[in-house]
Amino acid sequence: MKKSEKEEILASFPPESELKRIRKMTSDLRRRWNVALPEHPTLIQKTKYEICQKISKHQRENELSQKALSKLLGIDESRVSDI
Repeated sequence: MKKSEKEEILASFPPESELKRIRKMTSDLRRRWNVALPEHPTLIQKTKYEICQKISKHQRENELSQKALSKLLGIDESRVSDI
């Protein structure tokens, strides 16, 4: 790899502070991360994925606990972790 190519890649790479923030956030074992859809998802899989994405986004943006989200959705708290 030429020096200029390497410099270009490094220039577009996130700063170290951002990488540290992401590493810290993703190392939290209490937090679940979304699973990607299969290569050829069914309509039901796509719909479920989109609904779960919206619920997760709402929880994150409103800083809702799992307990608060379960009350909001009217479901058992253990079911929230399936979202």
